Amino acid sequence: MSKTALVTFTPLEPYFFGGETTHGNGRERNYFSKSNPYPQQTTLCGTLRHLLCKNGLDFGQHSFTPNNPKLTEYGDLLGLSPLFLKSPSGKYFLRQALDRNPGKPALSLESSGANAEVLLDNGDLNYTKNWKSAGRWAGFKPKEKLANEWVSDDGRTSVKPEDIFKTFNRPGIPKQEIRKPKPDGPGLFKQDLVRLKEGWAFCVLAEFSDNVDLDNINGQNFQLGGEKSIFHIEVKDVNQRFEQMFSADKMFYNGHLPTQPRLVLTSDAWVPASAWEHTIAAITETTDFRHIRTHRDVKKFGRMRPASPEHAGSIVTDQMAKSTKYTLLARGSVFVCANKKALDDLADALCIQPWYGIGFNHFITFCP
Repeated sequence: MSKTALVTFTPLEPYFFGGETTHGNGRERNYFSKSNPYPQQTTLCGTLRHLLCKNGLDFGQHSFTPNNPKLTEYGDLLGLSPLFLKSPSGKYFLRQALDRNPGKPALSLESSGANAEVLLDNGDLNYTKNWKSAGRWAGFKPKEKLANEWVSDDGRTSVKPEDIFKTFNRPGIPKQEIRKPKPDGPGLFKQDLVRLKEGWAFCVLAEFSDNVDLDNINGQNFQLGGEKSIFHIEVKDVNQRFEQMFSADKMFYNGHLPTQPRLVLTSDAWVPASAWEHTIAAITETTDFRHIRTHRDVKKFGRMRPASPEHAGSIVTDQMAKSTKYTLLARGSVFVCANKKALDDLADALCIQPWYGIGFNHFITFCP
């Protein structure tokens, strides 16, 4: 037997969640670090496992190991939903589907006579037979005007990210050069931390075994993120699943189904190459993902280095290590399928362990 709990993480101060592009990327790397707006699923999973450990409960033998689908058990933590947000009014919010942008087309072309692929206001796609020449079309900007709001569980309220996540700038370390009495410039290292607008919080649904007394892990304060910011954690029993909280008949398209089947990611997802065989179009964003590999038998806590490719799927038992980098599709990404069978095959291809078990690779399907 098991129980489902709503776990709420409320930041009590500005926070910093790093990532692969914390200091920029490639030639654009710099001393200006920017926080991700929300924590990864592995962060939430690790936090709950730590709370189980503090209470003498089983928190599992191994940490998240993407290349080993057999390592899916975390003791008395049986599973996690994708992260979602809770508003001051008590509504729950997910990232909007990228193809939803009321009032204007998301992809538009002004090339006269071009048989272009255009995303219409109602979410339908008109396809062109010469899509491979799209890069030469005048005015073609495929990522412009994509939806980036967060939408409520009843599908009626949209909130822009800037009305939820507020940036907090921390001054840098002064650049002090030899033989100069005063610092040269404002600083070498600056940080953009994030704070949630008052009343907002992060949430997940967590499935625990009956061994867990929710009162023992409720109401605790916990340090999260690179700056060890304080989060207040509330845990309460709920009789509701993620699919019931965010139902397909209310989310994204408000009951007005598009003319072709599609799948919308409600979490970041690792997508295998085989999944693309079942799609005819996609509107996506990517996000880089890397996690820290920690196991029960860790004894070395020195400087962490990325795991070498030949050891990417092995189990590190004596030292902490960074995982290899994965490129995930971001929540809100949309896949369009030709028919219901292709949609079902795509859904099967995305249900991959251990990703699915801790809240990655979740989605909602829509079939007219």
